Amino acid sequence: MKKMKKKILITLFVLTSLLLLIISYNFVAHIVIFNDHREYFEKPIEDQVIKKWMSINYIEKTYWIDLEEMFWNKIWIWSRNADLEDYCIKYELNCADFIITLEQAKNGN
Repeated sequence: MKKMKKKILITLFVLTSLLLLIISYNFVAHIVIFNDHREYFEKPIEDQVIKKWMSINYIEKTYWIDLEEMFWNKIWIWSRNADLEDYCIKYELNCADFIITLEQAKNGN
């Protein structure tokens, strides 16, 4: 019984540590992105335009655009913080044209 209890506690500790590591990584990544682009984020949302360095998550949450549908439901949950440019390269899209399409979707066209 003691061995079973010890295995359960070790498993819970490892899972909790992994979860904490993932949360910490996301937090630090957001801080780095914010510091790199502080001037951009200080603009009103109406004056912001979609850029190649923005993450899929940021574009979807800020501009209410369903990028998963645009990428044919191929966006994996663990890669949603990747840059838009990474997805353009992966799916062989012209990023400039795709950003124009996103801007039109953002503006409701």
